Amino acid sequence: MCKVSILVPIYNVELYIERCACSLFEQTFTDVEYIFVDDCSPDNSISILEEVICRYPDIKDVRVIKHPRNQGLAVARNTAVKNATGTYLLHVDSDDWIDKDTFEYITGLWKGADFLQFGYRRTGGTASEYSYVPSKVLRYSTSVYCTKRIYHSAICGYLLKLNIIKKYKISFPNHIKYGEDQAFILKTLICSSEIVILDRHFYNYRDREGSAMHASESISMGKDHLLVIEDLLLFIEHNRINLPPLYLSLFRTFVMSFFWISVRSIKSVFDIVNIKRIYSNFLKSNNLSFVLPVYFRMLNSYLFIVSYYGYVRLKKIKFK
Repeated sequence: MCKVSILVPIYNVELYIERCACSLFEQTFTDVEYIFVDDCSPDNSISILEEVICRYPDIKDVRVIKHPRNQGLAVARNTAVKNATGTYLLHVDSDDWIDKDTFEYITGLWKGADFLQFGYRRTGGTASEYSYVPSKVLRYSTSVYCTKRIYHSAICGYLLKLNIIKKYKISFPNHIKYGEDQAFILKTLICSSEIVILDRHFYNYRDREGSAMHASESISMGKDHLLVIEDLLLFIEHNRINLPPLYLSLFRTFVMSFFWISVRSIKSVFDIVNIKRIYSNFLKSNNLSFVLPVYFRMLNSYLFIVSYYGYVRLKKIKFK
């Protein structure tokens, strides 16, 4: 029987932690360890969590690890991973919740799998949104999976094998503010052999009010996702991983999606200059061109698109 480690970072979630913890403790599958990391939360999150734990006396394998000071989400997630002992990991954000039968359903399907993907529901916004799930359970090799373009960006939508993470010393990069979870997922993905895509939505992702970003933050997000690619390519070089050509489609999809995050945020000439500078510097990182030389050259044409798109957008804003 496989054991699951559920990893939950905690910071300022006193309004949500009760529902999150109850959904975890009420799983119908019982071979689970629960690791909560208190990143020096200044509110009542931990006292509420401790009260919830007391309601479930049958839950024995639960730990609350406290950081000596606030260190950020990436470090909190890394602390949880270092302390995990399960066969598989599930990352859960402390304002979200999962369905009660999540692991009971998955147990019959994870045999031989290194990397399991399932669907999530995005709630709390103006409308509910559901991620892709197939009509039936699918199994792919990693290289074939990368051509399907069914990868989604939520770290909480994956069950990941711990021995792969330990073997390759995979961690969340703490120098990246936006997308550190992407780096973790992609590193684990390219080190995996068999991928299972489940046919159900199990994870409930909460869109919290006030999360809309300013243009400068969107540009920073675009920049950080280039750092994710750099971090991943350096990981590939360090571990001497032979990356098949089929994997390139995943890189293209990933870079392009976050390219447009920054482009759509253009509101001033400064934004255009800033985006061009970021992507030009990215292209000049010669130490990375060993993996994706053709794709890096393609980005040159995208710099022209940035300038043109930014000019058109500025005219629309100016003359409204």
